[in-house]
Amino acid sequence: MDPQIGSKNGAELDLLDAQIVTLLQEDGRRSNTDIARQLSVNEATVRKRIDRLVDDKTIRISAWADPLKLGYQTYANIEILVHPPFLEQAAAMIAQFPEIFFLGICTGRFDILAVGLFVSNDHMYEFLSGRLANVRGIDRVSTSHIIRTLKRDFPRSHSHAVGHAAGGDATQPTAATTKHRPGRITKSHSAAALKKRKL
Repeated sequence: MDPQIGSKNGAELDLLDAQIVTLLQEDGRRSNTDIARQLSVNEATVRKRIDRLVDDKTIRISAWADPLKLGYQTYANIEILVHPPFLEQAAAMIAQFPEIFFLGICTGRFDILAVGLFVSNDHMYEFLSGRLANVRGIDRVSTSHIIRTLKRDFPRSHSHAVGHAAGGDATQPTAATTKHRPGRITKSHSAAALKKRKL
């Protein structure tokens, strides 16, 4: 049975999809031919898979620039507490501000986490005291500056996480699996059975 990964629109991703995504995350300029060679499948298969993943918005292939090298001096987390009746409305409005490149609704001590980029402290002050302060429903705002970035990466696909958790390569079947055809694996032995056999 295929290991399946659900996407937001209900489409199911199989192991081959996840392997393609992992390779593109490592190098978004990687050619379909190179991906096909590494995964031992046809180039046409890779091309169709990538087209589908892009069309259903599972992936987007683009350049991810370092904001600190583009002239932005202030990189800040903005934690926002909102009166509950206004949460969705406030989040939608804040998400439209061009300075905000990430926004999520959270559990915990604040309701919205936004991450923004600003060219100066004056720019950030104008944003906080002007446009953000005028958003209806906001009760309290707290900010923290990111002063050094140690890691900034894409989320890895499910197969990548499983492969590394097992100590193996996510683009290859693990020792506990047998490959029949691209995207399909079956368990050869359970951990319990292997342990019993050793005893």
